[in-house]
Amino acid sequence: MAKTKAKTTRHLPRMGFGVPTITPKLIVRDMSKSVRDLRTNTPALVEKLRTIWDRDYSSRTRPFFTEERMYLLDGDALKVIDPADMVLGTSVNHTIQEHLFVAGCGGWMLKVMRQANGQIDFDFSVFNGGGFVFHPDEARNQILDHHSPEVYDKWRKHVRKTFAVCAPQLIAACKKELPNLRAWSCTCCDSSERLMRSLDDVIVRDKIAYLVW
Repeated sequence: MAKTKAKTTRHLPRMGFGVPTITPKLIVRDMSKSVRDLRTNTPALVEKLRTIWDRDYSSRTRPFFTEERMYLLDGDALKVIDPADMVLGTSVNHTIQEHLFVAGCGGWMLKVMRQANGQIDFDFSVFNGGGFVFHPDEARNQILDHHSPEVYDKWRKHVRKTFAVCAPQLIAACKKELPNLRAWSCTCCDSSERLMRSLDDVIVRDKIAYLVW
């Protein structure tokens, strides 16, 4: 976490006998000044990554899956997964060095990872019948490859409802496993940004989502 850990003491208001009051918003403000990738040209970074992700994930395909399979994991209760069981690999713009936290709930998954460059990253992914997907275009296109727009729209509305229930549970489990977390991630699109803004424990600033406490 060396590259993403913030030095917060200079910017913290003090109360009482000089004890600093640390809030997530103050942590985010300090990270935006101290983390190299966040203090340079954040809008350019976000747009660059979004362009890459739009091109890559929208073209990914899956073999046929039934409509029933799209709801296969609906009844799954919260389950924390041993990070050691996760496969490491290289994605479009980063190399995962270590999984720090992984948990699933009702078809949604939260992962917190350390990238090779030291960044503590996180993402939410959702099961669409073919597998867990990261990008909304990937989820939509893979369903539309095999099913009608009506089937996709029904699934989309359903997973938005389950996200509102499952995401707080996933974050609560993450807080228990990873105290003092300092994670940030570029939102992959405007839809992703709106989804992150819907969560009380996620702060979004300049299209960057922060998971800090």
